[in-house]
Amino acid sequence: MKQTLLRLWIVRHGETEANQKQYIQGQSESPLTAMGISQANRLAKRLRGFRFDAVFSSDLSRAVDTATIIAPKNEIITLRHLRERALGPLEGKSFEEAEAEYPVLLAAVRSYAAAEDAVPESMETRTRLVARAGEALEDIRARCPEGAAVAVSHGGLLSAIFCHVIGTIPPYRPRVTNTSLSLIVHDGRRWQLSTWNDTLHLHEPGEPAIPW
Repeated sequence: MKQTLLRLWIVRHGETEANQKQYIQGQSESPLTAMGISQANRLAKRLRGFRFDAVFSSDLSRAVDTATIIAPKNEIITLRHLRERALGPLEGKSFEEAEAEYPVLLAAVRSYAAAEDAVPESMETRTRLVARAGEALEDIRARCPEGAAVAVSHGGLLSAIFCHVIGTIPPYRPRVTNTSLSLIVHDGRRWQLSTWNDTLHLHEPGEPAIPW
């Protein structure tokens, strides 16, 4: 039987104004900064020789704009499943404001070991987020069962994809840098992690590599 192989490159969007100003985004909108656009262009240059059978993106504008820069010749297929984690009352707050007003909720977001009963209905639990990440991957695989694809999403959702693929939730959130490049592969039976948080395109030759 022929083996069905899907290589899925997953990318975090470029830097946004909220990232720059240290505000919590969640599912709220925030445009790319000049730095974010530059990051996406650097990744586009790195991916110039790649051919993608499909390009997917969160429907939030920062992800769509990043996907459009890195894959200008492809149709962008937007999937709501690829959205960032819903963060309820924390959205739009600076980290300082969130620390002062919602210290327990902020701790629940920052620590994967935090108790989920601290999360209100307006905020996605960590378990639900990881389940949604799995749903997003199955949606992508149904649309593109083999070949090469790329999906642009958000730090929280991509961390959840990491947890779904490795089959466990670590006590820390896996690091996901803006426009980092990660690769997961489905061999027809299961997903496997190949590369995580590759940022070599974000530094010039001779500069130190950005740490993971």
